[in-house]
Amino acid sequence: MPIHRIFTDSEEKMEPCGVPKPFEGFLGRGSQTRFSLAASSKALFVSLEADCAAPPASKKRPRKGRVFEDDCLEIFLRPQIDAENPFPASFYYGWEVNPEGALLEYRAGIGSEGVRIVGNGSGRSVLDGSGARPGVEPVFGILRDRICGTEITFDYDWHSRAAVSSRVSGGVSRVSGGASERLLWTVEIVIPWEDFGLAEAPRGERWYFTVNRIEQCPGENPGLSTLLEGTETPAFHQPSSFVPLQFD
Repeated sequence: MPIHRIFTDSEEKMEPCGVPKPFEGFLGRGSQTRFSLAASSKALFVSLEADCAAPPASKKRPRKGRVFEDDCLEIFLRPQIDAENPFPASFYYGWEVNPEGALLEYRAGIGSEGVRIVGNGSGRSVLDGSGARPGVEPVFGILRDRICGTEITFDYDWHSRAAVSSRVSGGVSRVSGGASERLLWTVEIVIPWEDFGLAEAPRGERWYFTVNRIEQCPGENPGLSTLLEGTETPAFHQPSSFVPLQFD
């Protein structure tokens, strides 16, 4: 399993890395996705790029909107327990963004320990999942789900201090026999270390993460891009399959 590395004493971004499409039957239009990361003493910088053969599908949504029903770019981050304990925590954080720039962020507890940590919510405390049922927007409260045999508890009342931007650039290119659109969708997320309860970058720690993309294809399965490894199940919320992220 490759280890992605960030140098915490430099804000220089790592070289862009591709995000594969590992799930058979969920290849979409074959569009490519890339990401790069950087860190400063105050924040983690996330850059996501998606090639688009057509304008990405999106709606204007509120903060905490159901962006996963649109074209969507995502990053999930699972810290280690603390500076002294190198094992991964029993929870992770998610940021999901659609082309309009709407953000859905949350904490997600893993298994019984994750339920203990996030299971009582951090806000409106709707614990029966009713705040995340289809059609409910903004999403709120607690949702418990079982994904690939693991209980995941989503705390949608958790709020990030991240700054998010989204833009689509490009246009129509003329080719032999007609014209085609070549568009680039870029999402930038600046996540302060405060979101993780930290005063500075976690130098020397190893976290786990994934970058994901949902490419909506009407009438077909969506295209799913992800860094997840060791799974053939088309689902992003599989924290045991996140890949390592080393802060040097």
